[in-house]
Amino acid sequence: MQKVYCFITLLFMLSCASFESKYIIEGKLKGKTYDGEFIYLVPVEGATAETVDSVQIKDGTFRFEGDASVPSICILRTRPLLRMELQEL
Repeated sequence: MQKVYCFITLLFMLSCASFESKYIIEGKLKGKTYDGEFIYLVPVEGATAETVDSVQIKDGTFRFEGDASVPSICILRTRPLLRMELQEL
């Protein structure tokens, strides 16, 4: 009988688990100085046009969403002239 309870408990735990690998990166900048500019999510290694993602800053905020099934290290950066004002992360 105890095995049945363990099986049912395991079944409930697995049904509630999420197996999706997603990431969300949200950012906020002071003011609206940078509205209309783009933020780029650039892989540290092997950056190509297909692997770089970009979003436009609106109301001082930005948000990246994507698939995280393959882990990678990335840099958040702006166009070269803005890098003097905004630090890369």
